Amino acid sequence: MKIKYLLVFILLVSVSFTAKAQFKNYGVKGGIQYVQLLPFSEFDARYSFLARGFLNFEINNTMSFDIGIGYGQYKTDDHYNSYPANSPGDHDVSTDIIPVDVRLRISPFPSKNWNPYFYAGAGLMSYTVKNVPGDSLIPQYNTKESGWMGIFPIGIGTEVKLSNNVLLDINGGATYTTTDLINNFVVPSFTDSYAQLG
Repeated sequence: MKIKYLLVFILLVSVSFTAKAQFKNYGVKGGIQYVQLLPFSEFDARYSFLARGFLNFEINNTMSFDIGIGYGQYKTDDHYNSYPANSPGDHDVSTDIIPVDVRLRISPFPSKNWNPYFYAGAGLMSYTVKNVPGDSLIPQYNTKESGWMGIFPIGIGTEVKLSNNVLLDINGGATYTTTDLINNFVVPSFTDSYAQLG
């Protein structure tokens, strides 16, 4: 519950920042991201999302770092562990995720109106499995897992200047996780991860 209050606080702080929308000498800027997720797991991907608030601190003209926290849902469709196999019906596996991460951003070619960049980072993510199929053929699969894992996001993006106080940030990438339990099902030598478009 405390993490949810912290998320709301960071989102409100991010929205209230009105720093100049420039690519050099800005000091601190913040924002809110909507991120569409594409889960990579043993199962088929379902609609998944992440909302993330962040603060960005300038190091120099080409480097900065983000501190962010988010909330989202990682959803997949178990189409082969339910009985009868491949039958129509609800076989969703739904997991709440709360990532907290730090990202280093490198912007090698900033210009007046747009700023391409790439990023890499690390962090922790809390996960809580909320829904599993009720008719699984695997008894231990019906338990609902929760815990913490390491995450490693990487990607590319660009900021586009909309006005003196507003930037549009478009980015894409992938996040590697250190667990195979996000969808509550384990296949040896496979780790649950996801691609993202924000």
